Amino acid sequence: MKKALLGGVVAVLAMVFASPALAQTNGFVEICKRADPTSQIPVAGPFTYTINGTIHVSVTVGNCSAPIPVPEGTATVVEDAVPFAQVTAITTLPDATRLVSANLTTGTAVVNVPGGDVSNTTTVNFTNRARTGFIEICKNAAPGSGLTGSFTFTITGPMGFSATVTVPVGACSNSILVPAGTVVVTETGDARTFVTSITTQPASALVSSNLANATATVRIAAGDVSTETIVTFTNSTSVLKICKLTGPDASGNTIPAGTNFPFTATPGSGSATSSVTLQSGTCQVIPGYRTGTTVTVAEGVVPGTQVSSITVAPPDRLVAGSTSLANRTVSVVLGSGETVVTYTNIPAPPGTLKICKTAGPGVAAGSMWTFTVAGMTGTVSVPAGSCMIVGPFPFNSTQTITETAQTGFVVTAITVNPADRLVSANPAGRTVTLIVGSGVTEATFTNAAGPPAAPGSPSTGPGSSGSALPPGTSATSSAATSAGAGATVLDSGRASLASAYLIRKHGKVYLVLLVRSKNGHSVTVTIKEYNRHGKLVGKLNRTVKSNHKVQVLLPSKPARFAASVKG
Repeated sequence: MKKALLGGVVAVLAMVFASPALAQTNGFVEICKRADPTSQIPVAGPFTYTINGTIHVSVTVGNCSAPIPVPEGTATVVEDAVPFAQVTAITTLPDATRLVSANLTTGTAVVNVPGGDVSNTTTVNFTNRARTGFIEICKNAAPGSGLTGSFTFTITGPMGFSATVTVPVGACSNSILVPAGTVVVTETGDARTFVTSITTQPASALVSSNLANATATVRIAAGDVSTETIVTFTNSTSVLKICKLTGPDASGNTIPAGTNFPFTATPGSGSATSSVTLQSGTCQVIPGYRTGTTVTVAEGVVPGTQVSSITVAPPDRLVAGSTSLANRTVSVVLGSGETVVTYTNIPAPPGTLKICKTAGPGVAAGSMWTFTVAGMTGTVSVPAGSCMIVGPFPFNSTQTITETAQTGFVVTAITVNPADRLVSANPAGRTVTLIVGSGVTEATFTNAAGPPAAPGSPSTGPGSSGSALPPGTSATSSAATSAGAGATVLDSGRASLASAYLIRKHGKVYLVLLVRSKNGHSVTVTIKEYNRHGKLVGKLNRTVKSNHKVQVLLPSKPARFAASVKG
């Protein structure tokens, strides 16, 4: 009995001393990715692996992972399957004895992993070759569209694959070698068309398509041309049609037959503006654009008429809030087929022109001043401090008013009310051009005593390439002897603003100034810049030489200004 007990004790001790030998030890596995040099398409991009079903590793072509600790013994390494590449070889380092088994079809390797540090790492090399198939791209025209020409397509796929092909309408490309799996085909041809359908053969090869973006994702079967995927893009033209109608006003008056109405169509995509001229009862087709393009249509000014309605068909292509009868504009988003924009005009009642004369310093109240209006014969006499009504003139007609020069006086300012009807003003030339709108359009000339202005000064200024900037100019002076620009200078050291007007030149806006000073010194001009709504948008001071006409660049490109000088 004692012997048996002693033997039991010995057995327990043996188990205790043996337990450290059962502790787990680790080794290391490293995975390297190689490209098969016989591959028809370069193998690229990262590949992913799973070790022993739990450890996930990503390795790029031509590189190796870091040594990865795994339990000593054997490890199973599996390359995650992809449709575009296949494993062609699996080897191990430091020698082939580390490879227990390999299955190229499943991309699986079982390797020996001895215990120890990284110096005894088992390296597993996977070599891949691209798995390929073929695609063919065809281009069709929608029936009756008359579409011709060639269209360009890009093909993008896995491993950074990209190719470009051009296909004529009614034809197909050659068979193109691409990675198996899925590729994206995008039409990048004529932007003035839209895609009506995208189909594939076999039909099951079409994963998805987007007609608006002219793209399709398609499946590519691995194999030769007998299993290729054929993709067909069908296009038609997208048509913008502008139509013109006229109708009677409330009194039954109509617009004369044969009246021409000019239109412009400006796409937001940056394409060129198209122009057409229509008469009542006619329509004009503007060359189409890709579906989804926003186009703004504008009718030009036709004196004596006004837009009474603008309609869009289909109505859901109208850009909400874009219709402006006063500005004669509307914006639409083009869709497949026709988008029809119809303008209806009616006779507009004539407008009244009022010419007013403000007596500045040195001008006697009630003194008579003479004006001519380009749209009428004869002259108009206006007493200083009063107004005269002339006209009527056709609605939206452009009229130019010129004041007859009087020795010893200059025009210091010209204003128009409403201000947005001003086209250009040139106080030095004593002239203003405006648009006569509905109701009353008022032009006010302010004069002051001073040297006579040079007649006929051009509103665009010397060397300019554009017209004076609408819609409004004004000028003031802070000379001590008068409040009006261009007033006679009575004492040395004082200056006055003889003339000031805006010009546009080479896409920039300048204020043309002539400051008079008895001593000829340089003077400081304060300029305030206003937009067409009368809001102050900028203020600057410039020192200019007096008794010389100078141009001052206005950075805010204003529609109106106010200028004052100090000697």
